[in-house]
Amino acid sequence: MQFEDAVDCPACLIGERHEHHTRRSPNVAARRVSARGMGIRRHLWGVAFVGAGKGRPLLLGVGWAATVPPRYDGEPSRALLFTSRAAARRWCAAKRATYAGRTDACAQWRFTPVRVREVVRPCKVRR
Repeated sequence: MQFEDAVDCPACLIGERHEHHTRRSPNVAARRVSARGMGIRRHLWGVAFVGAGKGRPLLLGVGWAATVPPRYDGEPSRALLFTSRAAARRWCAAKRATYAGRTDACAQWRFTPVRVREVVRPCKVRR
């Protein structure tokens, strides 16, 4: 049986590796519940930023996206993430076009899509 997405596959949900992992599209965000407990691991696309100084790349946060208020009180800031490489590339191209015509150091800024893994799992709480 072929599954359209790793989210639909029962073996993926419990963290087993099997045949369709080798044929899965890289643009699909894989989400699995880890075998050691309840948790989520997703393979996504982020954006790496390199400034004019050519230092270490930085993973951009949502502060670079359009300004939106927090959806709920106490919402943490997050990395700027995309489910597909194409969406990340479009965002990078738009940002490069924004800064391309400038004559200052911002014209040298580089935005590149990078593969990232988001892991969310409960912490052990000491009582």
